[in-house]
Amino acid sequence: MTIKTRRIFFYSLIFIFALAGAYLIASAQGWVLDIKNFRIVKTGSLFLKYIPSNATVSINGETTDASPGILTGGTLISRLVPGEYEIKISETGYRPWEKNLKVREALVTSASQIKLWPEDNKLINVSTSSISDFWLTGAGAVLQLKDKTLNLGDSVLRGRQVILTEPNFSSLISSDGKNYFLSDLGDPKNPVNLSSLFASLVQNSTSSSPVETPIKFFFHPFSNGKIIVIAKNSAYSLDLKRNVLNKIISAKNIIASAASDNEIFIEDAKGNLYSYNLFLQTAGSYDGKFPVNASLKASPGGSFLFFLKDNGELIKYDRAQKTSETLSKSAENFFISPDEKRIIISTKDNRLSMGALSDYYADGDVKKGDVWAIPSGNGELNDFEWLPDSPNYGLVLSGEKLSLTELDSRIPQNNYPVADGVKKLFVQGENIYILKTNGTLSEVSLK
Repeated sequence: MTIKTRRIFFYSLIFIFALAGAYLIASAQGWVLDIKNFRIVKTGSLFLKYIPSNATVSINGETTDASPGILTGGTLISRLVPGEYEIKISETGYRPWEKNLKVREALVTSASQIKLWPEDNKLINVSTSSISDFWLTGAGAVLQLKDKTLNLGDSVLRGRQVILTEPNFSSLISSDGKNYFLSDLGDPKNPVNLSSLFASLVQNSTSSSPVETPIKFFFHPFSNGKIIVIAKNSAYSLDLKRNVLNKIISAKNIIASAASDNEIFIEDAKGNLYSYNLFLQTAGSYDGKFPVNASLKASPGGSFLFFLKDNGELIKYDRAQKTSETLSKSAENFFISPDEKRIIISTKDNRLSMGALSDYYADGDVKKGDVWAIPSGNGELNDFEWLPDSPNYGLVLSGEKLSLTELDSRIPQNNYPVADGVKKLFVQGENIYILKTNGTLSEVSLK
């Protein structure tokens, strides 16, 4: 070998060593060669957090050997060339989760609220085929039979129509068309005639009090022995243990009312709005005129008030900012998330959309006012229910078909059938109680 050849060979080795060293250094810093586009780019990562944690993850059809970390509880897949990836997470006995996720340079794309749902939703019959309606209470399920009687176990309750009940309260307000009754479901055989009691307490409070008739009721949020009574010209707090009635708000011709976790709101016929904080026992009023041809609803914490007008216009009032905003002009119904950050709106043409009521982080920054479509089925939208233990999923009742749908804006939006022939549903934790159109009451577990 000549000296010239040895020199060429030596310098070639130095060049290869330098090139390899530079590549290794660049690679360690996240730079790789994108062969498809023939360019050097910085890699990105995917963070996936899913239940069950032993599920299999595949990317673009190829199974990965990645597994959840001990500290994060999720799987970090790094050194990915920027671009869109088809992700599939699957496990025997569960429905697969699929999503197209975009990886960006030097960033981590996150999908941290993934849940695989059982492949077979087994309906367990709770009762026979003689039910026309049902309500869950703190004392169990109250059933209305086809003859319109209300039943709790072996007890028949007074009245033929349920006016108010809550799953955390062991009380129920019912009506027979003439009078209202309050039943303590721990002792349902001795109901209180609310109409008679309320009338007598109003008359006894002052001789000049006008005759008042209850038009709406709310359970007191943190006093089990009290209820809130909305009448035509006032809102009252009724202490049932002491038979004491206190007027908390006065307004002529109340046309709408709503309750949050600790406040009561009323609107009069002139569009004036008033509130009463049940915890602080303070009253408030609001400047401006509010829609009078609208239903009124408060968010759980009372940050927002919503007015749904007869023509379908849905208006949000931000109490802190003292501003109003039209969210939709064709709304049929709406459903506020428990955390007050999101709202589901169903329109008159049976479409569903999700809107952000405030900025929040959910696998990416979501800005106030962001809106995206939600799978809604092909029938009339009869109901939507949030899943409190799985905030990225909801239940949609379209016609008689009940489905579980993902609320993520990224596609595909995973949507799974739950049951057919559904008339009414109620969610309690990870259990769904379903009234079928044939009159049977069933329970479905989503665990």
